[in-house]
Amino acid sequence: MNLYEHFKAELNVPIEGETPLTYAIRLGKSEVVNYLLQEGAETKNIQGKGCTLLALAVHLGHLDIVKIFLNESNLNETDCYGSTPLTIASKQGHFDVFLYLLFKGADINKSGINGETPLLAAAKINNLQMVKTLLSKGAEVNATDLYGKTALIYAAQGGCYHTVKCLLEHGASINKVGNEMCLNGRNALVSAVIEGHLDVVKVLVSSGVDVNEIAPDGNSPIAHAVKNKQKAVATYLVEKGANVCKRSDRGKTPLSWAVLNQDFDMIEWLLEQDAEVTLQGAFFSAIETGNLPIATLLKIKGADVNLKNSIGTAPLKMAIQNSDSKIARYLVENGATFANAFTEIETTYHLDKAIESKDFEIVNLIVENTEINWNLDNRPLQTAIETENLEMVRYLVEHGAPVNTLTRRPRVKPPLVIAAINSDRRIFDYLISTGANFHSQIPNIDDLKLSNEEFVMYLKIVKARLHSMDDNAAAGPQSITDPQ
Repeated sequence: MNLYEHFKAELNVPIEGETPLTYAIRLGKSEVVNYLLQEGAETKNIQGKGCTLLALAVHLGHLDIVKIFLNESNLNETDCYGSTPLTIASKQGHFDVFLYLLFKGADINKSGINGETPLLAAAKINNLQMVKTLLSKGAEVNATDLYGKTALIYAAQGGCYHTVKCLLEHGASINKVGNEMCLNGRNALVSAVIEGHLDVVKVLVSSGVDVNEIAPDGNSPIAHAVKNKQKAVATYLVEKGANVCKRSDRGKTPLSWAVLNQDFDMIEWLLEQDAEVTLQGAFFSAIETGNLPIATLLKIKGADVNLKNSIGTAPLKMAIQNSDSKIARYLVENGATFANAFTEIETTYHLDKAIESKDFEIVNLIVENTEINWNLDNRPLQTAIETENLEMVRYLVEHGAPVNTLTRRPRVKPPLVIAAINSDRRIFDYLISTGANFHSQIPNIDDLKLSNEEFVMYLKIVKARLHSMDDNAAAGPQSITDPQ
């Protein structure tokens, strides 16, 4: 290989992904580009990237180099990202390259694999000059991309006031919405509301958009304003007739969103706008999220601590289900009743769940404020023994849980049997000391089939001692000392 051939071969050897030609393009050195091409530099796609040399030059805004590579065959060719040269120029804001491509006859409406057209690209970056030029040449004003979004939606989202006005003047639809890939679908108004672009919101409303229209995600514009803490926008929407009581498809009102945001200022403002009719729903939102200060505020404003929601759940029931002892106690102290919130069976069930999770505050609240029917399997005491919680066992017995519950139901075991199965001497001895009847609950120790031989021996000793006691004494409270 002679020196010239060696030099020519080196022209196309990439170093860190760059050939001399692509490097010259990046630097904008058109003379070097021409020289390398004359010397045989390859013009295939950039190695490993699938990007054309024309696309690279357009992207960087080097008009002189664009002119070198542009021809009729590649004028509307898409790059590896699905963009045409005109779309790339629009996206990057290179107006001189943009005008040259138009002059050469670039297709103003051709979209790439993502559906993006030059107009959409220009609207995204708020390039009013490009937008006006494209519209004057007949660009489709309501073209949509892969996400169903139009140039108007992008301009509204970006707060591009003048671009929005221009698009509206050229017939942009205010009712187009993005698809489910676009955050559950948003129209131009919702996009502007969420970002807090008040001037854009105003021009859209003045164009006739419905301020109470429910968006595909189920929320109204005022709900979106409250949800995103855009008070200035919310105020304007109310002035234009937005309904502060309008519920979303999922039942949430603007006041509920303010509660979920813990936005006291917005809550006060909404209540001043006659949102009291949605007060109870917001009260449930405060309870659901465990926000006692807001629940307190809404109670002061008139929320009813005993009024059930649409599915029959009372505020107290929701708090207990959420294991929120602070809110539950607040509700009880302010008039909420367990009789209103729970059936007898439900009360026992939630007491049992609280014992299982060792939530003493909830246990105490239920026991203090209800008449527990301990005959419903005595499940709460059974659970306390199963979880080996002596403190809880002691508390329940002191508050009426019977230690001698007997039942024919196979899944419900007598208290002493459960303690024996757990080999729990502390609880077993405590139950005996409070009157649990060994003979009726454990008539035959072998029937328990215990694997703990030491505890079996303990039971036999206890049984023998009880047999030796006087019948009258055995019928009353007994004290058994650990034989060890």
